[in-house]
Amino acid sequence: MREIFAALRFAWDKNLADKIYWYRSDFPLKEGEEVFAPVGMRDRIQKATVEKVLFGEPDPAPYDMRLLKSVAAPASRPVEAVRDFGGHRIDDRHYTRFGKIYLCPSRDMLPAEFEGYMQFEAPMSETDAVICAILKGRPVVLLGEEGREFARELLRLARGEEGSLRERGVSQYTLAALAVCLA
Repeated sequence: MREIFAALRFAWDKNLADKIYWYRSDFPLKEGEEVFAPVGMRDRIQKATVEKVLFGEPDPAPYDMRLLKSVAAPASRPVEAVRDFGGHRIDDRHYTRFGKIYLCPSRDMLPAEFEGYMQFEAPMSETDAVICAILKGRPVVLLGEEGREFARELLRLARGEEGSLRERGVSQYTLAALAVCLA
């Protein structure tokens, strides 16, 4: 099975900018393209530039396959009607997790490729189900204005700010787990 290997440079992070890191990818990449990828022991998502792309077999890979992380997603939006939540900046170098939470104005604007994802729309009575899906790493689509407000609360949580999720009945333990998952 042919693998896609990508050499990434994290130019926005002065601690990593002078090095190139090898990743694997589940989708096609081009040199010069910007992507999101996990970095460090906590796998914080950061923006990187693809320096080089290689195609080949897992053996021999440019690096030990057990140690290679996967590129999270391209830095561009996947489709016009759907906005990915993962591109939101937490601080000057880090972004929220990419590829798990999407926003879409309405169900009728949702492209077919997102039909299999868990979908939630107003009234957002399924708060527990949304959080459970996010914690399990399942792709979630939040629809409508209530979905947008829920995403704002998740972004506040990822930034370490207080929000209204506690008022919605979400326990402190669940909020802590969710903050770790998002950031």
